[in-house]
Amino acid sequence: ENHELAGAITNEPTYSNQTNYNTEGFFFRGMYDYDGKYFGQVSYRRDGSSRFSPAHRWGDFYSFGGAWILTKEDWMAGTKSWLDMLKVKFSFGQQGNDAIGNNRYLDTYGIGSMNGDMALTFASKGNDKITWETNTNINAGLEFELFKGRLTGDVEYFYRKTTDMLCFISVPMSMGYAGYYSNVGNMVNRGVELNLAGDVIRTKDFAWNINLNATHYTNEITKLYEENKNEMLSGYAGYHNGSYYYGEGLPIYT
Repeated sequence: ENHELAGAITNEPTYSNQTNYNTEGFFFRGMYDYDGKYFGQVSYRRDGSSRFSPAHRWGDFYSFGGAWILTKEDWMAGTKSWLDMLKVKFSFGQQGNDAIGNNRYLDTYGIGSMNGDMALTFASKGNDKITWETNTNINAGLEFELFKGRLTGDVEYFYRKTTDMLCFISVPMSMGYAGYYSNVGNMVNRGVELNLAGDVIRTKDFAWNINLNATHYTNEITKLYEENKNEMLSGYAGYHNGSYYYGEGLPIYT
């Protein structure tokens, strides 16, 4: 027996990994400006993502908006001594979200070894029904400038609705995998934001400016799909995901 050669040959692990992420999009935008006081814009985009199955790969997203500078109207001439600019604005827009990582719609497997033999192991659970999460934003507000620009500001109401929320659904590790991604429901954020900026002192050699920002908003999960309402907590139907409870009618991350 040659003790010097015992264990001289070892099995070295070999690793290989490759992922591809592709997107494709088509975009159209039209803009309108009349007399420097009426403005409008419309846009449309169609996006495709390799992160979803071919049956759910494409999403359509729209937006439009407009603004009106009231101080350019003749009937506002009497305010010119103190009101430099007053604008009303409105916008509606949609954006898609596919930030879930690659191959989440496929079951994936890993190749390993056991006692020198090749073994195939389950790596992750896929869901071929997942599709784009859509964020719809509605904004309406006012912008103004007063006293030769010494006081400026804007106040805006915002409404953001997320439909087909993409969330990771955790499962017991005894299932053989940690969880999977799913479109679980809808969520709404709404609120008001105020921005003010003013020159307290403005001289040739010195300026003192103060900025103020205030925001108030609420958040609520407005809808969960029936397959995700498998628990009840304080009267709210939903599900646990790790240390958080997602309940219909509750804020997210409760």
